Amino acid sequence: MQSLVHIPETFTGLIGVALIGFSLMSSIRHNKRQQA
Repeated sequence: MQSLVHIPETFTGLIGVALIGFSLMSSIRHNKRQQA
C-alpha cells in the first residue's frame, strides 16, 4: 500500500528525535521528583 503524500525522511526523523527527547525530559523530571 502506497501513501498518497510522500513524507520526507528528514521530517519523520525530526518527529522521532522529538519523541525521544520528550520521553527523556519526562523521565528526568520524574527521577528528580522521586529524589526530592
